[in-house]
Parts: sequence; structure tokens; C-alpha cells
Amino acid sequence: MISIIWGSQFIREKHTIEAVDGIGGSIEPKGLITVASGETQAFTIYPDQGYIINQVIVDGKNIHSDLKRSGTSFRIQRFNFENVSDSHTIMVSFVPVMHIITATATANGSIAPSGDIFVNDGDAI
Repeated sequence: MISIIWGSQFIREKHTIEAVDGIGGSIEPKGLITVASGETQAFTIYPDQGYIINQVIVDGKNIHSDLKRSGTSFRIQRFNFENVSDSHTIMVSFVPVMHIITATATANGSIAPSGDIFVNDGDAI
């Protein structure tokens, strides 16, 4: 007698995550990333010198309320899609770090420019 055993091969469904960054930083990995169902895909966000993370948009929803804030800047560095079961998008935007210089003169003096002056991080005035 001859026995034949049929093997089963399970192929997990694949999904695509599109990662897009803007001027002032980057996201890694970037582009179209293929992820098998059930897997976790991690992303790391890197603001350039003089920039902070402005928004992180996941599947069209701004998740800024889920991020930890430090003053006026977002301090997120990683985002994970866990137990992936569908395709997703992640987009990140950045804004320059802005400093405010308040210039005032005392009696018998003057200063120009005066008042609040907004200066991007690293710029000269």
C-alpha cells in the first residue's frame, strides 16, 4: 500500500503601508512597505536639526492628541502598526523650531527692530 500525504501550505496575506515624510525630517522606512498579516511594522521619525514634528497622520487621522507633548513640540520618535490586518498610510510633517526675542528699549534709548521678533532655530537676526 502506498500512502500519499498532501501538505498544506499557508500563505499569509500581504498588506502595504505607505510612509511619507515632508521637508524638515524623515521617516524610516520610507515608501511602500509590504507587511504580512499579523506582523508589526515599526517606523522611526527623525526631525532635522532646527525642526520638530508637526503632525503624524495615520490613515487620514491626525493622531496629535495621542502624542506626548513637550512645550509646543511633539516628541514622538517611533510609531508601530501592530497585528497588521489591512493596508495603511502614515504621513509626517515638520515645522521649524521658532524662538521669540522680545526687544525693548529703556528711557533715552531705542532699539530696532523692537517688540516680539520670531526667529527660526539657527537663523541670525
